[in-house]
Amino acid sequence: MSILLAAIASTLVFASRSLPSANTGAASELAGPVERMLAELSLATRVTAATTTSITFTTADRNADSIPETIVYAWSGSGSPITRKLNAAPPVAVSPPLARYQFALTTESAFEPVTGAPADGPEELLAAYAGSAGSTYDTGIGLWVAQYFQPLLPADATAYSVTRVRAYARRKNSGTSTWGIRNDNAGTPAALAIQSRSVASGSLSATDNWHQVTFNGVTGVDPGDGLWLVIGQVSGTSCTVSGAPSNVPSRRGRLATSTNLGLLWSHSSSGSIVFEVYGHVRRPATVWELSTRADAVTIACQGVEGGDIYRTSTRFTGHPISVVQSDPGDPPEGNILRGLLGLLLGGG
Repeated sequence: MSILLAAIASTLVFASRSLPSANTGAASELAGPVERMLAELSLATRVTAATTTSITFTTADRNADSIPETIVYAWSGSGSPITRKLNAAPPVAVSPPLARYQFALTTESAFEPVTGAPADGPEELLAAYAGSAGSTYDTGIGLWVAQYFQPLLPADATAYSVTRVRAYARRKNSGTSTWGIRNDNAGTPAALAIQSRSVASGSLSATDNWHQVTFNGVTGVDPGDGLWLVIGQVSGTSCTVSGAPSNVPSRRGRLATSTNLGLLWSHSSSGSIVFEVYGHVRRPATVWELSTRADAVTIACQGVEGGDIYRTSTRFTGHPISVVQSDPGDPPEGNILRGLLGLLLGGG
């Protein structure tokens, strides 16, 4: 609807210039100040506020302070002149008193993609090895097993989190194992877990099967950092994990084992347990925002002594330019139709 109104308004604005009107007498006295105002408006780089009786816009820096100039043209009502305000200076009258005045932008609006704040995407598979195993690891006081993983993330990822892991495992004996996520410390698991979960042997299948553990505290991980899944226990042997000791692609397969409760680790650069890691990837969100751009500006006005309406239009030199704000509660296109129709047809 907005684009349709803009198109109608554009037709009205430029067609109005061909309507019969001498623009003589009292109206011709307005030509100088209005045309000077339009000449400056044509250099606008951005419109920051607009109503039917005022416009605020910026132009390129004119005083070498590297700051754009902000200019406001405004009309306060019947019998008042148009005023011009430059930056912080007070307003100055730039026209004779006017009985009527209308200002209008020819605009079009469309939704455009804008990069928003980073946000977590849906849960997805971050890393996995689901190939053949060929070996098992009885985790307990005599053996801890650790799996390194580093997700392959999009280039614009800002962080990731781990929500759950699955490992192919079965029950060994009674007891409780600990499954934890740890940071990497120079190629080995860090001494302390970011978060860990206790897994009772009774919760494991008697035969090889997927076992899942969930996490809620492994968040905000730098996209360039890898993590370790560490499975072990301080007494007994309650869990057997399936894996491949070698010939696993290096990015997915980096296995470490420890026989002294994680104090020292032995590495297999091409080994891996059978596992899956799920989580969220944080990326800048794409937000669709309504963008309004202006192609031209039209002014129609009448002096206090009556007579012809003086009307004129100009295109912005850098058209189309961005319109940040328009008359609240009423789109600019609606103002164009009402305002110009009222003036051109002699209404109030």
